[in-house]
Amino acid sequence: MRGAIGRLAKALSLSHPVRILMSLRAETPLVLGWLRPVILVPTSALLHLSPEAMEAVLANELAHIHRGDYLINLLQTLAESFLFFHPAAWWLSRQIRELREHCCDDIAADLCGDPMILADGLSTLERLRRSSHLDSEPALAAAKGPLMHRIFRLLSPKDVPVPSLRG
Repeated sequence: MRGAIGRLAKALSLSHPVRILMSLRAETPLVLGWLRPVILVPTSALLHLSPEAMEAVLANELAHIHRGDYLINLLQTLAESFLFFHPAAWWLSRQIRELREHCCDDIAADLCGDPMILADGLSTLERLRRSSHLDSEPALAAAKGPLMHRIFRLLSPKDVPVPSLRG
């Protein structure tokens, strides 16, 4: 896994090393810190993800580090704190978070060469997250949440022309 992180970090031109730590409490992989970033990976992910899917998920987290999403997230949280009363601020914040994930998904899919691997890793992580809760939510296939939207977006053809209202 260290070799994969080193190779991915080199491909993203990350100048500082990134450590990976296993966590029993983390439900999904996440990045902590900005000076010396650390990726926390749930221990269950090691048992259930294929090596390729794990590499794709780690590429997604490294993409967040590469893009400096910690700073955007900090500024976004400050804006939410000041504009907590305004529904448009919350809507805009959700849109920004979703677009950040889309950007990182695209980077990770490009690094892995196959978006299906990333989609498989994301769906497996979601199944693991949901199975760890006693009060299970609806099945992943029936969900219309942001994760399913991310997976459909990853697997949809990129060269589809956008329909025009002129015609």
